[in-house]
Amino acid sequence: MPNRNRLTIQINGIKYPIVTAEEPEYVTELAREMDKTVMELMAVNKSISVNEVLVLLALGYLDLSKKAEANADNLRGQITKYAQDASQARTELLEARREVERLMRKQGGEK
Repeated sequence: MPNRNRLTIQINGIKYPIVTAEEPEYVTELAREMDKTVMELMAVNKSISVNEVLVLLALGYLDLSKKAEANADNLRGQITKYAQDASQARTELLEARREVERLMRKQGGEK
């Protein structure tokens, strides 16, 4: 079972105790980034509530996550195709070398 780290993060002045398998420094940095974004959004729109900001952030992060997942799937597909192409090229190279050797043996036998 992975180690569980207990820490407290702060978003918009509210402290949230959490338990995570991630490194505390990483989670703290995520919380700082989120807090900064919350503050920026609330400064732009004074009438927006914290809950509304957090919903907008969640949607934005979910959108980024889905797009990153789709990009990763696309890259995996491209890598698979490149690997298949490389394997086919390797097979064709081996066949060409065998043919060259066969023709050289044939030419040597005709002399």
